[in-house]
Amino acid sequence: MGAPGRLAAAWRNGVVAAGRLQRSSFLRSVAKLMSASALGQLTLLAAVPVLTRLYGPAAFAIYAVSSAVSIWAAVAASGRYSFAIVTADSDEESAAATALSLWVTLGFLACLLIAAGVWMAFGHAAAWAGGEYLTPDVLVWTVLGAIALGLTDIGAKWSVRRARFDILGWASFAGSALIVLLQIGIGLAIPAWGLFGLVMGQALGRLLATPIFLLTDFQGLRAGLKSSRRQMLAVARRYWRLPAYSVPSGFVNQTSKQLPALAFPVLGASVLGHYALCVRVLRGPLSFVSEAVGHVFFSRFTQLRFENDRAGRLYVKSLAGLFALSVPVSVIIILFGPPLFAFAFGEEWREAGHYAKLLLPLIIAEFMVGPTANVLQSYNRQGLLFAWTLWTAASTLLALLIVLPLRNPELAIATYSVVSFGNYFIYALICFYVIRARRTF
Repeated sequence: MGAPGRLAAAWRNGVVAAGRLQRSSFLRSVAKLMSASALGQLTLLAAVPVLTRLYGPAAFAIYAVSSAVSIWAAVAASGRYSFAIVTADSDEESAAATALSLWVTLGFLACLLIAAGVWMAFGHAAAWAGGEYLTPDVLVWTVLGAIALGLTDIGAKWSVRRARFDILGWASFAGSALIVLLQIGIGLAIPAWGLFGLVMGQALGRLLATPIFLLTDFQGLRAGLKSSRRQMLAVARRYWRLPAYSVPSGFVNQTSKQLPALAFPVLGASVLGHYALCVRVLRGPLSFVSEAVGHVFFSRFTQLRFENDRAGRLYVKSLAGLFALSVPVSVIIILFGPPLFAFAFGEEWREAGHYAKLLLPLIIAEFMVGPTANVLQSYNRQGLLFAWTLWTAASTLLALLIVLPLRNPELAIATYSVVSFGNYFIYALICFYVIRARRTF
């Protein structure tokens, strides 16, 4: 049987095996994490109809640009040493990786503050379209949002290492609830801050929820923070590929993911605002599942990565199960997208329902592949991951450069969605064959 035949057979076996997952500890861990994460995502979704009546498309456009910059910058927050927290061979090494990640994040904060000061001093003189979105008020909260993301990632990896999925879920819920309360509160109490209220509420909510992640094992954390310089340097030397390959790879990957938020302003703030709402609503119902599966998958796959048959079955089962879960949401969007958006968020947002249909290929692929994206990290295949992200960024940028001059929002969104789907499909194939080869470098 050739390689395509083996892949097809593995997929069929995965679909059948997905139905038996309810008896596995994997699904029990996912359910434990989802029980709280679901509440958090439902809280965010329930708040959207309120937020669309407090904030207009321009505020959502600024929120999209700020979030894109925060996510992009946060890639380097810990030098990606946070991955070593999970993959470390011993608890002592994991604790040292945690301490190293926190120290690197503090240094990153200092660099961000310097960069923000330079932007505030010279940004208005620079001929960059983002200037009208990243005003000084917005930039301050964008920097804080990037730091909050970095600290949250360290805390989440700490919880995953200790398999405390209950704490991880409730910390995610607390962050979601705080974000919603702050965004609505700012919109109601201080209308003058309306343009950056969404950005401010998200950054503050994440910062306030971060300590919950880190307190999963307080004694272990305290011991980890006392790790010697020698222990942290040993972790830095062993996992040098993370900052050397994974940080550039993460930058390139996030650049391709955030390109719409950074490129669509040429189509107008209204288009970007509708796109931002559409993405938030589409990812909401699926993200609590994908986030839960992703954390549990990374923990379990790290244990099985050298047993290629079992690791391969786990990978294919996860893909098949996630695809099955995406079908109901896809059918609803296809049949009722525009009127559903108009009813839920106001007639002003009907156009976002049309964009939702165009984005379905991207959302489905992201939902399936995203939770299993750490496969190459588990095998320390940073170079291969970097090559894929370079290809993804180049193909996405080229596609947008071709269609954006036409000033057709539907064509631009559809092109981005289809190209992204193809790139995720390529990534899934790469992961499958790396698992089968069971090679590390």
